[in-house]
Amino acid sequence: MKHIIFFTCIALEFTIIVMLIISHFSLQHRIWPPKNQKSWQQYLMLFLFNSTALLIILIGLLDWGSAGFPRWLRIAGFIAWVIGVLLAIWAIMKLGVKSTMGNLGELIKLGPYQYSRNPQYIGFMLSLFGWILITNSSSTFVVSLLACIPLWIVPFIEEPWMLNNYGESYIEYLHSVPRFLLRNKM
Repeated sequence: MKHIIFFTCIALEFTIIVMLIISHFSLQHRIWPPKNQKSWQQYLMLFLFNSTALLIILIGLLDWGSAGFPRWLRIAGFIAWVIGVLLAIWAIMKLGVKSTMGNLGELIKLGPYQYSRNPQYIGFMLSLFGWILITNSSSTFVVSLLACIPLWIVPFIEEPWMLNNYGESYIEYLHSVPRFLLRNKM
């Protein structure tokens, strides 16, 4: 059963990655950001990301302790997980659930968005890293690293969409706030 869940999670993660690559290279067949709210694309991506998150949690519980990390790393993992979850929640609350799901809303530049254009993704990645250490699981390590790939890719797909929808205001934001944490050209 553990192997079925593991490979299902990997299949979902690869599906997300393929859909994001299609979205990046073909505006005509774009899955993310969705073309309009309550579209099949929006529901599909929500299903895939949420299913993957639940499977990662389940994999960690089923494969608990298999990696052989020192026990003290669980404390560091718990701290990273809490900070990541709180950052993601703060970012979602500031942006709004509808905008988080890909609906066009107001350009938010306050709260965590004044430090990073993608604080939700940073929070999710940090919580995944923490979950790896908490569970001390080699299977969780694999699926969590794969789950970080879409979180790293998505901003590159969202930025042209943001430029198209917010114009000059977004260009100013691009130049004043880093994509993740470190300064970048764009």
